[in-house]
Amino acid sequence: MLIINEQRRFKVSQDHSVEIINFDDIKILVVDNFYQNPELVRELALMIPATKHTNRSAYPAYMINVSYDQKTLVEPYKHYIQTYFPDHLSDDYIEMCMGQATFMVNVMSSDGNEYLPPHIDNPSGNHFASGIFLNRDEECSGGTSFFKNDEYLGYVEMKYNRMILYLQNVQHTARMERNSFTGSNYRISQQFFI
Repeated sequence: MLIINEQRRFKVSQDHSVEIINFDDIKILVVDNFYQNPELVRELALMIPATKHTNRSAYPAYMINVSYDQKTLVEPYKHYIQTYFPDHLSDDYIEMCMGQATFMVNVMSSDGNEYLPPHIDNPSGNHFASGIFLNRDEECSGGTSFFKNDEYLGYVEMKYNRMILYLQNVQHTARMERNSFTGSNYRISQQFFI
């Protein structure tokens, strides 16, 4: 029987860099070297079978969604949101969302249909989406593209153990170079909705 040690596996690094990227009036927080043990998080994502069965309507890829204790992420996310996006969410709300968060991973391939139309996760201007790229650098391609009124503004490059955080009402989509995620090389990113 395997027993997970969530505190070790989901521990956030103390040695990370933080950058704000602005596209027009859209702000994206980028944190490099996010996890202290990213290989453990990647390993977990690779051992759990992904499924097309999801409660996210019209989701175009595979997904992993498993319940693990990720409370080690509460304080870091509270810090990032309150520092870089003040006056959006209360500490209590962030604690509740992150305390109930599941281990959700998007698993995508690029089979010649790399273009996914931009979407928003929630029209509210108060809630956040976050992704953590789990592909090693040599597997990375593209990133996450951002749009305003369907007009392309730019993208944040995919990088191993990079976390991005932005408001859920921002138009975005996965950016994949043609045939970059094929065979057993999937685009894997952990997701949070806060």
